[in-house]
Amino acid sequence: MLPDKLKDEIDRLETSIKALCESKEVPFESRKQKKEKVKLTGDRAESVFHLSASSSTRPLSEEERLRQLIDELSAEVADEDHDIEQIKAKMELVGEMFDELMVEEMRKLLKQTTGADVETREKVTRTSVIASMEAALSVEFSMAPYLRKPVQPKGISRAAWLEHLKMAKKFAEFFSITCALQRVGDLEKLDEEMATLAVYTVDDWSEKFKKNPLDRDENISQLVAYEIIKRLEEHEYFYCTFCNTVEFNVQQHLAHYASGVHCKHARGKIDAEGKVQAYALTAKHLLNLSKISEEVHNYYSTQYSAPYLESGAKVPNPDKHTIPTLEFLADIDRQYWTEINGELEVKRLKDSPYVSSVLPEIFRRHKSKIGKKLFEELDQYFAKGKMLFCHRCRVTVSNRTLFYRHIRNPFHIGSDYLEDGRQFNLLTFSINIHTRESSS
Repeated sequence: MLPDKLKDEIDRLETSIKALCESKEVPFESRKQKKEKVKLTGDRAESVFHLSASSSTRPLSEEERLRQLIDELSAEVADEDHDIEQIKAKMELVGEMFDELMVEEMRKLLKQTTGADVETREKVTRTSVIASMEAALSVEFSMAPYLRKPVQPKGISRAAWLEHLKMAKKFAEFFSITCALQRVGDLEKLDEEMATLAVYTVDDWSEKFKKNPLDRDENISQLVAYEIIKRLEEHEYFYCTFCNTVEFNVQQHLAHYASGVHCKHARGKIDAEGKVQAYALTAKHLLNLSKISEEVHNYYSTQYSAPYLESGAKVPNPDKHTIPTLEFLADIDRQYWTEINGELEVKRLKDSPYVSSVLPEIFRRHKSKIGKKLFEELDQYFAKGKMLFCHRCRVTVSNRTLFYRHIRNPFHIGSDYLEDGRQFNLLTFSINIHTRESSS
Protein backbone atom coordinates (compact mmCIF):
# COMPACT_ATOMS: atom_id res chain seq x y z
CA MET A 1 0.00 0.00 0.00
CA LEU A 2 1.00 3.62 -0.41
CA PRO A 3 3.11 4.85 2.51
CA ASP A 4 1.39 6.68 5.35
CA LYS A 5 4.01 9.41 4.91
CA LEU A 6 2.43 10.46 1.61
CA LYS A 7 -0.98 10.86 3.23
CA ASP A 8 0.59 12.81 6.10
CA GLU A 9 2.27 15.16 3.60
CA ILE A 10 -1.06 15.77 1.87
CA ASP A 11 -2.82 16.37 5.19
CA ARG A 12 -0.19 18.92 6.23
CA LEU A 13 -0.40 20.64 2.86
CA GLU A 14 -4.18 20.86 3.10
CA THR A 15 -3.91 22.33 6.61
CA SER A 16 -1.52 25.01 5.32
CA ILE A 17 -3.80 25.88 2.43
CA LYS A 18 -6.82 26.06 4.70
CA ALA A 19 -4.96 28.48 7.00
CA LEU A 20 -3.87 30.54 3.98
CA CYS A 21 -7.46 30.77 2.70
CA GLU A 22 -8.73 31.76 6.13
CA SER A 23 -6.13 34.53 6.35
CA LYS A 24 -7.30 35.83 2.96
CA GLU A 25 -10.98 35.33 3.94
CA VAL A 26 -11.41 32.95 1.00
CA PRO A 27 -13.75 29.90 1.32
CA PHE A 28 -12.01 26.54 1.45
CA GLU A 29 -13.44 23.02 1.52
CA SER A 30 -11.47 20.05 2.80
CA ARG A 31 -11.05 16.82 0.86
CA LYS A 32 -13.73 15.20 3.01
CA GLN A 33 -16.14 17.98 2.20
CA LYS A 34 -15.28 17.71 -1.48
CA LYS A 35 -16.37 14.08 -1.49
CA GLU A 36 -19.94 15.27 -1.20
CA LYS A 37 -19.64 17.10 -4.50
CA VAL A 38 -18.83 16.18 -8.07
CA LYS A 39 -15.15 15.49 -8.68
CA LEU A 40 -12.95 17.59 -10.97
CA THR A 41 -13.50 17.03 -14.68
CA GLY A 42 -10.60 15.85 -16.78
CA ASP A 43 -10.39 19.21 -18.58
CA ARG A 44 -10.20 21.19 -15.36
CA ALA A 45 -7.66 18.81 -13.90
CA GLU A 46 -5.35 19.28 -16.89
CA SER A 47 -5.72 23.05 -16.72
CA VAL A 48 -4.17 23.20 -13.24
CA PHE A 49 -1.59 20.46 -13.68
CA HIS A 50 1.55 22.03 -15.15
CA LEU A 51 4.58 19.95 -14.27
CA SER A 52 8.05 20.32 -15.66
CA ALA A 53 9.14 17.65 -18.12
CA SER A 54 11.01 14.69 -16.71
CA SER A 55 14.74 14.65 -17.36
CA SER A 56 14.33 10.99 -18.25
CA THR A 57 12.63 9.59 -21.31
CA ARG A 58 10.67 7.31 -18.97
CA PRO A 59 7.17 8.72 -18.33
CA LEU A 60 6.36 9.53 -14.72
CA SER A 61 4.26 7.05 -12.77
CA GLU A 62 1.03 8.25 -11.20
CA GLU A 63 2.66 8.34 -7.76
CA GLU A 64 5.62 10.34 -9.12
CA ARG A 65 3.23 12.79 -10.79
CA LEU A 66 1.39 13.19 -7.48
CA ARG A 67 4.60 13.74 -5.51
CA GLN A 68 5.79 16.29 -8.07
CA LEU A 69 2.48 18.13 -7.84
CA ILE A 70 2.74 18.17 -4.04
CA ASP A 71 6.24 19.68 -4.26
CA GLU A 72 5.06 22.27 -6.78
CA LEU A 73 2.04 23.18 -4.69
CA SER A 74 4.10 23.41 -1.48
CA ALA A 75 6.37 25.94 -3.21
CA GLU A 76 3.37 27.98 -4.35
CA VAL A 77 1.93 28.06 -0.83
CA ALA A 78 5.28 29.30 0.52
CA ASP A 79 5.48 32.00 -2.17
CA GLU A 80 4.35 35.49 -1.15
CA ASP A 81 2.55 36.03 -4.46
CA HIS A 82 -0.41 33.66 -4.15
CA ASP A 83 -2.91 32.61 -6.78
CA ILE A 84 -5.50 31.33 -4.29
CA GLU A 85 -7.93 29.85 -6.81
CA GLN A 86 -5.18 27.91 -8.58
CA ILE A 87 -3.82 26.66 -5.24
CA LYS A 88 -7.29 25.47 -4.24
CA ALA A 89 -7.82 23.75 -7.60
CA LYS A 90 -4.45 21.99 -7.35
CA MET A 91 -5.22 20.84 -3.81
CA GLU A 92 -8.46 19.38 -5.11
CA LEU A 93 -6.54 17.54 -7.81
CA VAL A 94 -4.01 16.23 -5.24
CA GLY A 95 -6.88 14.71 -3.25
CA GLU A 96 -8.42 13.14 -6.34
CA MET A 97 -5.12 11.66 -7.54
CA PHE A 98 -4.39 10.24 -4.09
CA ASP A 99 -7.82 8.57 -3.92
CA GLU A 100 -7.30 6.96 -7.32
CA LEU A 101 -3.85 5.72 -6.34
CA MET A 102 -5.25 4.19 -3.14
CA VAL A 103 -7.94 2.36 -5.10
CA GLU A 104 -5.33 1.00 -7.52
CA GLU A 105 -3.22 -0.22 -4.58
CA MET A 106 -6.30 -1.92 -3.11
CA ARG A 107 -6.99 -3.57 -6.47
CA LYS A 108 -3.43 -4.94 -6.58
CA LEU A 109 -3.72 -6.18 -3.00
CA LEU A 110 -7.01 -7.94 -3.77
CA LYS A 111 -5.37 -9.69 -6.72
CA GLN A 112 -2.40 -10.77 -4.59
CA THR A 113 -4.46 -12.07 -1.67
CA THR A 114 -7.47 -13.59 -3.41
CA GLY A 115 -6.48 -13.94 -7.05
CA ALA A 116 -9.63 -12.02 -8.00
CA ASP A 117 -9.59 -9.42 -10.75
CA VAL A 118 -11.77 -6.33 -10.81
CA GLU A 119 -12.78 -4.21 -13.73
CA THR A 120 -10.68 -1.21 -14.67
CA ARG A 121 -12.31 2.21 -14.38
CA GLU A 122 -12.82 2.44 -18.13
CA LYS A 123 -15.04 -0.66 -18.18
CA VAL A 124 -17.22 0.33 -15.25
CA THR A 125 -20.74 1.57 -16.01
CA ARG A 126 -23.33 3.34 -13.87
CA THR A 127 -25.41 0.17 -13.84
CA SER A 128 -22.49 -2.06 -12.80
CA VAL A 129 -21.51 0.29 -9.97
CA ILE A 130 -25.02 0.36 -8.53
CA ALA A 131 -25.29 -3.43 -8.92
CA SER A 132 -22.04 -3.97 -6.98
CA MET A 133 -23.23 -1.60 -4.22
CA GLU A 134 -26.51 -3.45 -3.90
CA ALA A 135 -24.80 -6.84 -3.93
CA ALA A 136 -22.49 -5.76 -1.09
CA LEU A 137 -25.37 -4.33 0.95
CA SER A 138 -27.38 -7.53 0.47
CA VAL A 139 -24.79 -9.63 2.30
CA GLU A 140 -26.06 -10.88 5.66
CA PHE A 141 -24.18 -11.44 8.91
CA SER A 142 -25.68 -13.69 11.56
CA MET A 143 -25.08 -13.02 15.24
CA ALA A 144 -26.74 -16.35 16.09
CA PRO A 145 -23.50 -18.24 16.87
CA TYR A 146 -22.59 -15.62 19.45
CA LEU A 147 -26.03 -15.63 21.07
CA ARG A 148 -25.96 -19.33 21.92
CA LYS A 149 -24.60 -20.01 25.38
CA PRO A 150 -21.31 -21.89 24.88
CA VAL A 151 -20.86 -25.24 26.57
CA GLN A 152 -17.71 -26.83 27.90
CA PRO A 153 -15.86 -28.22 24.87
CA LYS A 154 -14.07 -31.53 24.76
CA GLY A 155 -10.39 -31.37 25.59
CA ILE A 156 -10.75 -28.70 28.30
CA SER A 157 -11.09 -29.75 31.92
CA ARG A 158 -14.00 -28.64 34.07
CA ALA A 159 -11.66 -26.57 36.23
CA ALA A 160 -10.15 -24.82 33.22
CA TRP A 161 -13.61 -24.16 31.72
CA LEU A 162 -14.86 -22.61 34.96
CA GLU A 163 -11.80 -20.34 35.00
CA HIS A 164 -12.58 -19.27 31.44
CA LEU A 165 -16.22 -18.65 32.39
CA LYS A 166 -15.27 -16.62 35.45
CA MET A 167 -12.86 -14.44 33.52
CA ALA A 168 -15.27 -13.96 30.61
CA LYS A 169 -17.96 -12.72 32.99
CA LYS A 170 -15.51 -10.47 34.81
CA PHE A 171 -14.24 -8.96 31.58
CA ALA A 172 -17.74 -8.58 30.09
CA GLU A 173 -18.98 -6.79 33.20
CA PHE A 174 -16.01 -4.45 33.15
CA PHE A 175 -16.45 -3.88 29.40
CA SER A 176 -20.10 -2.94 29.91
CA ILE A 177 -19.17 -0.49 32.69
CA THR A 178 -16.55 1.23 30.52
CA CYS A 179 -19.16 1.58 27.76
CA ALA A 180 -21.56 3.26 30.19
CA LEU A 181 -18.88 5.64 31.48
CA GLN A 182 -17.75 6.58 27.99
CA ARG A 183 -21.36 7.35 27.13
CA VAL A 184 -21.60 9.93 29.93
CA GLY A 185 -18.12 11.24 29.13
CA ASP A 186 -16.71 10.86 32.63
CA LEU A 187 -13.83 8.40 32.46
CA GLU A 188 -12.67 9.33 35.96
CA LYS A 189 -15.72 7.67 37.52
CA LEU A 190 -14.15 4.31 36.79
CA ASP A 191 -13.55 2.31 39.98
CA GLU A 192 -9.78 1.97 39.91
CA GLU A 193 -9.67 -1.08 42.16
CA MET A 194 -12.28 -2.86 40.06
CA ALA A 195 -10.51 -1.83 36.85
CA THR A 196 -7.19 -3.13 38.09
CA LEU A 197 -8.72 -6.42 39.17
CA ALA A 198 -10.59 -6.91 35.90
CA VAL A 199 -8.07 -5.69 33.35
CA TYR A 200 -4.89 -7.06 34.83
CA THR A 201 -6.40 -10.40 35.82
CA VAL A 202 -7.67 -10.75 32.28
CA ASP A 203 -4.20 -9.69 31.09
CA ASP A 204 -2.70 -12.67 32.92
CA TRP A 205 -5.46 -14.90 31.62
CA SER A 206 -4.87 -13.87 28.00
CA GLU A 207 -1.15 -14.53 28.38
CA LYS A 208 -2.00 -18.18 29.01
CA PHE A 209 -3.51 -18.40 25.55
CA LYS A 210 -0.23 -17.28 24.02
CA LYS A 211 1.66 -19.98 25.93
CA ASN A 212 -0.90 -22.69 25.20
CA PRO A 213 -2.78 -21.91 21.95
CA LEU A 214 -4.81 -25.13 22.27
CA ASP A 215 -6.76 -23.55 25.11
CA ARG A 216 -8.00 -20.77 22.87
CA ASP A 217 -10.55 -22.26 20.49
CA GLU A 218 -13.82 -21.05 19.00
CA ASN A 219 -15.66 -21.86 22.22
CA ILE A 220 -13.52 -19.45 24.24
CA SER A 221 -13.96 -16.68 21.67
CA GLN A 222 -17.71 -17.22 21.63
CA LEU A 223 -17.85 -17.35 25.42
CA VAL A 224 -16.35 -13.87 25.72
CA ALA A 225 -18.60 -12.52 22.96
CA TYR A 226 -21.71 -14.11 24.48
CA GLU A 227 -21.10 -12.59 27.90
CA ILE A 228 -20.44 -9.16 26.39
CA ILE A 229 -23.39 -9.08 23.99
CA LYS A 230 -26.01 -10.02 26.57
CA ARG A 231 -24.87 -7.08 28.71
CA LEU A 232 -24.52 -4.55 25.88
CA GLU A 233 -28.07 -5.13 24.61
CA GLU A 234 -29.23 -3.18 27.67
CA HIS A 235 -27.47 -0.02 26.44
CA GLU A 236 -29.56 2.48 24.48
CA TYR A 237 -26.57 3.72 22.48
CA PHE A 238 -22.77 3.85 22.62
CA TYR A 239 -20.20 6.62 22.47
CA CYS A 240 -16.42 6.38 22.06
CA THR A 241 -14.71 9.29 23.79
CA PHE A 242 -11.39 8.48 22.11
CA CYS A 243 -12.83 8.81 18.59
CA ASN A 244 -15.81 11.12 19.25
CA THR A 245 -18.08 8.56 17.58
CA VAL A 246 -21.69 7.63 18.30
CA GLU A 247 -22.96 4.09 17.69
CA PHE A 248 -26.58 2.97 17.79
CA ASN A 249 -26.41 -0.77 18.34
CA VAL A 250 -24.18 -3.55 19.64
CA GLN A 251 -22.86 -4.61 16.25
CA GLN A 252 -21.77 -1.10 15.33
CA HIS A 253 -20.01 -0.67 18.68
CA LEU A 254 -18.18 -3.99 18.51
CA ALA A 255 -17.10 -3.27 14.93
CA HIS A 256 -15.69 0.08 16.05
CA TYR A 257 -13.13 -1.59 18.33
CA ALA A 258 -11.48 -3.25 15.33
CA SER A 259 -11.44 -0.10 13.22
CA GLY A 260 -8.12 1.49 12.33
CA VAL A 261 -9.13 4.81 13.86
CA HIS A 262 -9.97 3.32 17.25
CA CYS A 263 -6.95 1.02 17.33
CA LYS A 264 -4.70 4.01 16.61
CA HIS A 265 -6.24 6.01 19.47
CA ALA A 266 -6.17 3.04 21.85
CA ARG A 267 -2.49 2.32 21.13
CA GLY A 268 -1.74 5.93 21.98
CA LYS A 269 -3.40 5.49 25.38
CA ILE A 270 -1.85 2.13 26.34
CA ASP A 271 1.12 3.84 27.97
CA ALA A 272 -0.96 6.56 29.58
CA GLU A 273 -1.13 6.87 33.34
CA GLY A 274 -4.23 6.49 35.45
CA LYS A 275 -7.66 5.29 34.48
CA VAL A 276 -7.49 6.12 30.78
CA GLN A 277 -5.04 3.25 30.32
CA ALA A 278 -7.70 0.80 31.51
CA TYR A 279 -10.00 1.82 28.65
CA ALA A 280 -7.24 1.27 26.12
CA LEU A 281 -6.42 -2.14 27.58
CA THR A 282 -10.10 -3.05 27.38
CA ALA A 283 -10.02 -2.52 23.62
CA LYS A 284 -6.83 -4.57 23.36
CA HIS A 285 -8.33 -7.46 25.33
CA LEU A 286 -11.50 -7.52 23.30
CA LEU A 287 -9.46 -8.12 20.15
CA ASN A 288 -7.17 -10.63 21.86
CA LEU A 289 -9.87 -12.72 23.50
CA SER A 290 -12.59 -12.89 20.88
CA LYS A 291 -12.99 -12.79 17.12
CA ILE A 292 -16.40 -11.12 17.29
CA SER A 293 -15.16 -7.54 16.91
CA GLU A 294 -13.01 -8.34 13.88
CA GLU A 295 -15.71 -10.45 12.25
CA VAL A 296 -18.39 -7.76 12.59
CA HIS A 297 -15.92 -5.10 11.46
CA ASN A 298 -14.94 -7.16 8.40
CA TYR A 299 -18.61 -7.65 7.55
CA TYR A 300 -19.34 -3.93 7.64
CA SER A 301 -16.08 -3.14 5.88
CA THR A 302 -16.90 -5.49 3.01
CA GLN A 303 -20.42 -4.10 2.85
CA TYR A 304 -19.01 -0.59 2.53
CA SER A 305 -15.73 -0.90 0.63
CA ALA A 306 -16.35 -3.77 -1.80
CA PRO A 307 -18.38 -1.72 -4.30
CA TYR A 308 -15.75 1.04 -4.35
CA LEU A 309 -13.01 -1.49 -4.95
CA GLU A 310 -14.93 -3.22 -7.71
CA SER A 311 -15.81 0.08 -9.39
CA GLY A 312 -12.37 1.64 -9.05
CA ALA A 313 -13.97 4.32 -6.83
CA LYS A 314 -16.08 5.41 -9.77
CA VAL A 315 -19.54 6.32 -8.48
CA PRO A 316 -22.62 7.59 -10.29
CA ASN A 317 -23.40 11.24 -9.69
CA PRO A 318 -26.97 12.12 -8.75
CA ASP A 319 -29.39 13.07 -11.51
CA LYS A 320 -32.88 14.57 -11.56
CA HIS A 321 -34.42 11.26 -10.44
CA THR A 322 -32.09 10.77 -7.46
CA ILE A 323 -33.24 11.29 -3.87
CA PRO A 324 -32.75 12.76 -1.38
CA THR A 325 -32.23 16.07 -3.12
CA LEU A 326 -30.10 18.67 -1.41
CA GLU A 327 -33.21 20.87 -1.30
CA PHE A 328 -35.11 18.19 0.62
CA LEU A 329 -32.28 17.76 3.13
CA ALA A 330 -32.02 21.53 3.62
CA ASP A 331 -35.78 21.70 4.22
CA ILE A 332 -35.57 18.88 6.79
CA ASP A 333 -32.83 20.80 8.59
CA ARG A 334 -34.90 24.00 8.61
CA GLN A 335 -37.90 22.18 10.06
CA TYR A 336 -36.28 19.87 12.61
CA TRP A 337 -32.65 20.76 13.38
CA THR A 338 -33.20 23.13 16.28
CA GLU A 339 -36.19 21.24 17.68
CA ILE A 340 -34.21 18.00 17.87
CA ASN A 341 -30.54 18.99 18.20
CA GLY A 342 -31.08 22.23 20.12
CA GLU A 343 -28.57 25.07 20.03
CA LEU A 344 -25.40 23.04 19.54
CA GLU A 345 -22.14 24.87 20.15
CA VAL A 346 -20.34 24.02 16.92
CA LYS A 347 -16.92 25.02 18.27
CA ARG A 348 -17.23 22.38 21.01
CA LEU A 349 -18.10 19.40 18.83
CA LYS A 350 -14.55 18.03 19.10
CA ASP A 351 -14.85 18.13 22.88
CA SER A 352 -15.90 14.63 24.00
CA PRO A 353 -17.33 15.68 27.41
CA TYR A 354 -19.50 18.29 25.68
CA VAL A 355 -20.71 15.89 22.98
CA SER A 356 -21.52 13.18 25.53
CA SER A 357 -23.44 15.73 27.64
CA VAL A 358 -25.81 16.69 24.80
CA LEU A 359 -26.41 13.17 23.46
CA PRO A 360 -29.06 12.03 26.00
CA GLU A 361 -31.43 14.90 25.17
CA ILE A 362 -30.88 14.49 21.44
CA PHE A 363 -31.75 10.79 21.66
CA ARG A 364 -34.78 11.62 23.80
CA ARG A 365 -36.07 14.14 21.26
CA HIS A 366 -35.51 11.73 18.38
CA LYS A 367 -37.74 9.26 20.23
CA SER A 368 -40.33 11.90 21.15
CA LYS A 369 -43.32 13.04 19.10
CA ILE A 370 -41.25 15.45 16.99
CA GLY A 371 -38.61 12.78 16.30
CA LYS A 372 -41.25 10.26 15.27
CA LYS A 373 -42.76 12.86 12.96
CA LEU A 374 -39.34 13.39 11.36
CA PHE A 375 -38.81 9.68 10.78
CA GLU A 376 -42.30 9.25 9.36
CA GLU A 377 -41.60 12.03 6.84
CA LEU A 378 -38.24 10.48 5.91
CA ASP A 379 -39.68 6.97 5.68
CA GLN A 380 -42.52 8.00 3.39
CA TYR A 381 -40.15 10.01 1.21
CA PHE A 382 -37.65 7.17 0.73
CA ALA A 383 -40.40 4.60 0.11
CA LYS A 384 -41.14 6.31 -3.20
CA GLY A 385 -37.55 6.32 -4.42
CA LYS A 386 -36.07 4.14 -7.15
CA MET A 387 -32.63 5.78 -7.08
CA LEU A 388 -31.45 6.60 -3.54
CA PHE A 389 -28.13 8.39 -3.07
CA CYS A 390 -25.99 9.00 0.02
CA HIS A 391 -24.42 12.44 -0.35
CA ARG A 392 -21.87 11.64 2.35
CA CYS A 393 -20.52 8.37 0.93
CA ARG A 394 -21.71 8.65 -2.68
CA VAL A 395 -23.46 5.28 -2.56
CA THR A 396 -26.45 4.72 -4.86
CA VAL A 397 -29.06 1.97 -4.41
CA SER A 398 -32.53 1.33 -5.80
CA ASN A 399 -34.67 0.80 -2.70
CA ARG A 400 -35.28 2.01 0.84
CA THR A 401 -34.25 -1.25 2.55
CA LEU A 402 -30.72 -1.17 1.13
CA PHE A 403 -30.44 2.57 1.67
CA TYR A 404 -31.25 2.16 5.36
CA ARG A 405 -28.76 -0.67 5.61
CA HIS A 406 -26.09 1.65 4.25
CA ILE A 407 -27.06 4.43 6.68
CA ARG A 408 -26.61 1.94 9.55
CA ASN A 409 -23.10 1.01 8.37
CA PRO A 410 -20.44 2.21 10.88
CA PHE A 411 -18.33 3.56 8.02
CA HIS A 412 -21.18 5.89 7.06
CA ILE A 413 -21.87 6.80 10.68
CA GLY A 414 -18.22 7.56 11.38
CA SER A 415 -17.38 9.50 8.23
CA ASP A 416 -16.82 13.25 8.33
CA TYR A 417 -17.22 13.56 12.08
CA LEU A 418 -15.87 17.10 12.09
CA GLU A 419 -16.62 20.38 13.80
CA ASP A 420 -19.49 21.21 11.47
CA GLY A 421 -21.96 19.08 13.44
CA ARG A 422 -22.52 16.34 10.90
CA GLN A 423 -22.26 13.71 13.61
CA PHE A 424 -25.73 14.95 14.56
CA ASN A 425 -26.97 14.61 11.00
CA LEU A 426 -30.76 14.27 11.31
CA LEU A 427 -31.16 11.63 8.61
CA THR A 428 -28.40 9.39 10.02
CA PHE A 429 -29.63 9.66 13.61
CA SER A 430 -33.30 9.23 12.75
CA ILE A 431 -32.87 6.14 10.57
CA ASN A 432 -30.48 4.49 13.01
CA ILE A 433 -32.66 5.14 16.05
CA HIS A 434 -35.97 4.14 14.48
CA THR A 435 -34.67 1.09 12.59
CA ARG A 436 -32.24 -0.09 15.27
CA GLU A 437 -30.91 -3.57 14.63
CA SER A 438 -30.99 -5.93 17.57
CA SER A 439 -28.50 -8.72 18.11
CA SER A 440 -31.30 -11.14 18.96
